[in-house]
Amino acid sequence: MAEKATLGSTRILVVDDETSVRHILRDFLAFQGYTVELADGAQAALEQILTAPFDLVLTDLEMPGKNGLDLLSELQSLRNPPPAIMMTGYGTVETAIQAMKAGAFDYILKPFQLEELSLLIQKTLEHHRLEADNIRLQQLVALYRVSEELNSAATQEGIAKILTEAAIKEIDPDAFCFWELHTGQWRNMSNWRADGSPADAEAFVNSFDSLSLLKAFHEDEPLLLTADSVGEFFRDPNLAPVSTIVVPMRIRGRVSGMLAAFMWRGRRMFSEANRRSLQIYADRAAVCLENVRLQDHLQQTFLQTINSLVGALEAKDEYTKGHSERVMQWAMIIGQLYGLSEQALGDLRRAALLHDIGKIGLNLDLLNRPGKLSDDEVQSFKLHTLIGKRILEPVDFLQGSIPAVTHHHERWDGNGYPLGLAGKEIPLGARVLAMADSFEVMITDRAYRQALTLPEAKAEIAKSAGTHFDPAIAEKFLAWLDQFSSADELPVRGGRRRGKDHVTELPSRSAELAAAKGRAAAKG
Repeated sequence: MAEKATLGSTRILVVDDETSVRHILRDFLAFQGYTVELADGAQAALEQILTAPFDLVLTDLEMPGKNGLDLLSELQSLRNPPPAIMMTGYGTVETAIQAMKAGAFDYILKPFQLEELSLLIQKTLEHHRLEADNIRLQQLVALYRVSEELNSAATQEGIAKILTEAAIKEIDPDAFCFWELHTGQWRNMSNWRADGSPADAEAFVNSFDSLSLLKAFHEDEPLLLTADSVGEFFRDPNLAPVSTIVVPMRIRGRVSGMLAAFMWRGRRMFSEANRRSLQIYADRAAVCLENVRLQDHLQQTFLQTINSLVGALEAKDEYTKGHSERVMQWAMIIGQLYGLSEQALGDLRRAALLHDIGKIGLNLDLLNRPGKLSDDEVQSFKLHTLIGKRILEPVDFLQGSIPAVTHHHERWDGNGYPLGLAGKEIPLGARVLAMADSFEVMITDRAYRQALTLPEAKAEIAKSAGTHFDPAIAEKFLAWLDQFSSADELPVRGGRRRGKDHVTELPSRSAELAAAKGRAAAKG
């Protein structure tokens, strides 16, 4: 039976089988401003604790049926148990040790002064408040750190890695999974399993019932599941975890994915605090994933616009149509041979597609007319690298591509342009792009000469290694080209290329133009 006293801000449950003790404590604590509930035994106390929150439990040790130690043991199995003080008339060292092991914050011996109990209650509540504040502070610091990392992530894979590492550190699961829901399809972005977890855990975590989970997300049902309840949402009944958390990721009210953590080893159960932490990470990650998608879309839209300009530029000349796309494919092959990072390859890909963007506005018909170019005309064409640099500079996500666009006509010996850089002064991406650009020009027809055969092109590269080209890049590329006997076998297709039956002589350009373009230097 429970009795209620004056309403206050802090709720205390007094548990004692003696009616007089309960009433005395109720009146005293209510006078001090606490809200007090009374229970005459452990069973009644548990019923109240499970139906309403309490800030403190004050319990007797010796009671009929379940005693105070039994009650403390039951409290510790809850997600967020309130602190407890044990009252006992059988005070011994062993009793104190038992109470503390069972989860009591402190104990007090009967008979006691009410003022002494008041001080102990204040001490317990203050300690609990500081402990809760410390936990919240730690959660805020962890959340801030993870949020900063998520904000700096540029890819979906990067976000998945950050989430997995944060979940491992924060809640220490046996397994963790991150699924993305995009255009109606679930995609597994991360699947981590700790050593010692079941070998078939991966199969279990991928056996979720999409409809049941989406329904629970729609109803805002907190999914902190036990072995008995997890079967409603995961189809594989043979390997139910002892504890599971599943939280949705939402963007503008729409479910965009979910995070899930699993515990099999029975060493502990996940808490409500664990679930809330994971939900916070999920909420933040959903926003970051959406931003990455939007950024990718904007980049693709921008690149499509630029590529359209490049296509229009190349369409003016039948010999250079599709040149930038082919250069990009060769640049990817050479960059991978040289061991460039994923980030460097991405910058190189964009640089290769845009390397001739600076030729917009130049009179390209001059390159295809017979006769000699004037010095001024040669110099005007050399400006296209700097024009390209100025075009790309305002675009943030292209900053990593600008050095290769600007310097892909530099030479290893320092005789290139626009700055006459030499050796490793030339950015690595520019050195790779120079090789890709030159080789593509070598093996395709130009207005001023026919395409080289593959053996001729390889000989030109070998001859120019250490003068025009980075010798290390040339060596790796030549070794890779050894697997092909002719240009027709190469993986990059397209472009006008001289065949065995080709007999038409293309117009010949002047020696100066040939020198300005150069077989190995190939100005593309």
